[in-house]
Amino acid sequence: MNKLLAFLILQYLCFAVHAQHTVFSSGSKYGVKKGGEIIIKAKYSSILPGDTDIFAVEKKGKWQYIKPDGRVIYEEKDAKFFPFEKGYGLVSNTEGSVWRTIDTAGTLAGTFFDLQAPEICADKLLFSRSKKVYSRDGTFLFSFDTLSALSADLFLLESTVLKGGSKKILGFSIGKTKAETEKRVLIKSSGKLIEDLHSLTMIGNDTYYIMKGWPIQESIIDAKGQELFSGLTGYSMLKSGLWLVKAGNAFGIIDPAAKKWLVDTTGIASLDSINGVYWLGAKDRSFSYVVSGTQVTKVNACFKQKLGEDKLMAESPGQIHLYTASGRLISGGYSGFYNNAKDGLIVALKGRKYVFLDMETGKEVGPYRDLYYATGSRSTATKGQQLMKAALFVITLPVFPLVQNSMKGNDRYESYIYTANYPSMYNGDLAIIGLADKEDISYRKDSLFLTTESALKYYYINKKGEIVSPGYEEAMDFANGWAWVKDSKGYFRVDKTFRPLDKEHYLEVDKLWEGEYYTVSKGPFNKGLIDKNGKLVAPTKYDWIETENDKIIGRKGGDGTVLVTK
Repeated sequence: MNKLLAFLILQYLCFAVHAQHTVFSSGSKYGVKKGGEIIIKAKYSSILPGDTDIFAVEKKGKWQYIKPDGRVIYEEKDAKFFPFEKGYGLVSNTEGSVWRTIDTAGTLAGTFFDLQAPEICADKLLFSRSKKVYSRDGTFLFSFDTLSALSADLFLLESTVLKGGSKKILGFSIGKTKAETEKRVLIKSSGKLIEDLHSLTMIGNDTYYIMKGWPIQESIIDAKGQELFSGLTGYSMLKSGLWLVKAGNAFGIIDPAAKKWLVDTTGIASLDSINGVYWLGAKDRSFSYVVSGTQVTKVNACFKQKLGEDKLMAESPGQIHLYTASGRLISGGYSGFYNNAKDGLIVALKGRKYVFLDMETGKEVGPYRDLYYATGSRSTATKGQQLMKAALFVITLPVFPLVQNSMKGNDRYESYIYTANYPSMYNGDLAIIGLADKEDISYRKDSLFLTTESALKYYYINKKGEIVSPGYEEAMDFANGWAWVKDSKGYFRVDKTFRPLDKEHYLEVDKLWEGEYYTVSKGPFNKGLIDKNGKLVAPTKYDWIETENDKIIGRKGGDGTVLVTK
């Protein structure tokens, strides 16, 4: 918008007739009515109402500012009076070379000599075509080079200033004078200036994003200069027309049409998107706002991982859920998801059991006690083929690739041998295998499930693939001629003939220092220590046993006892 048009806007705004007062005529004389009642009789040659109850009137070539009761607050001969606006009257001599501002008490506020057709356009500022801005008391504030009318009430003033400047030190000239553009936004209605402006961006029909000051402060103002949103550190426009804003490490959503928060930044610490839908998650991970188009939905979970094209895994404290991108809950209450979606299915852990979950319907298949992934199709190979190759590796963990085989001469069992890199052969003679009754096995795709709590038993097999031990609930690798196993009573040690070496059974067993020692437990606060030779080093009387640098320490209450030193 050019400067001439901007000033025409200013002139129109600054000299509009106050809506409460009406000038009426009687013959060649003029008076003022308010709400139909005559408050100033028709006896003046000219009347100029302003935005207060002070009027500029002319009678017999003499101008005055008067009150409705006829009291004169200021008068002057051979002068031109302007309407009383924004708390001040403006008076010039007939040549227009001297201008004065008059306050409501009729006192001279300021005198000006360089103004050309000045416009009173703010409560505290006098603004002129001579590209100068004054306060009403006549104090010069600053000059400007260009003026842009952003709205009827908002103006952008730009001026070129010199910064830096040359200086002489010990006869040498240093530094450079640099011309920089300073920007200010003038809010007409209040006379307020937004200074130290770095940038101003129009982000709506009547809304602006500004950056000002140092440290930089970012905010959104409306066309009247009113600050709508503050404390921001960035924004972006969404396709829906909403604003995504950032405040520090928090995020929020603003509706520019309604000029209000759809999602304020309080407690919002994460932002994720999937297919144009935004998930704004709470800092405590207890809920999210899901923004799809202009629709905002609150869900009691936070984005965790994308699953497929339009599904996602979301978490709440202690639980995992399956949602659509738009925030519709498909199914929830899981401990975790254990594989990527395939053919619309995903494996989930519910409590301590596995289920197959249909990602479209939320329908579950299961539950199953244990889950194994098959690397090939079910086979009837003999123990001399795939079984022998697989027998070099150990089954100890619940989910790893495996090979399935039928054991020769025993149709009751199928074997599950891990082929991941977990070698179990000690002294080259024994490995561990998991077996289950066929009626306890369920197949789905390339995965197998065990359907009962007692379905899986662990056995030791030799290099020929022959079972050489009883079945145990758990079995560990042999070392130093013995191994830990577990039955229904607890953990105990066996030798390579699987003869029990201990009368005691323990609730828990943990390895320390690569198998040099083992902690054993008979209860929550009854822990002891056994060395690699099976000798009881410390009785089961400690609350807990821990390693600390080169020591193993047993603690009872707050006291610690050194049990072993390297």
